[in-house]
Amino acid sequence: MHFWAGSFCYILDNLRRTVFPGGVIAISDIITIVGDAGNQIPDKSWMLYLLELFNIQDVAVELNLICQFDDQDYFEAIFRGVNQYKFTKVLPIVGHSYLRQITMNSWSHSIGYL
Repeated sequence: MHFWAGSFCYILDNLRRTVFPGGVIAISDIITIVGDAGNQIPDKSWMLYLLELFNIQDVAVELNLICQFDDQDYFEAIFRGVNQYKFTKVLPIVGHSYLRQITMNSWSHSIGYL
């Protein structure tokens, strides 16, 4: 199963008015692992559960769940196709849900992965 979803992020000011944060783009989802289909991934292969965001230059920023043939599954932050950080303290477990979030801030020239 594969689907794409878009979102619009906003904050409320003190008067409860909607204010879009200037220079900030974000994407978020919740991924729930409902079952394990067993190790049916071909040798030396993996499955990706993508959370992708593209900047104005069409550069991909990703926070993916990666399931491998050897059952060493993990979440990984990727920028420009290069693995930037492997989350070693948050491991995917059947029955758990995980909030994934990417925030790009043009003012601070930063990307945040959660």
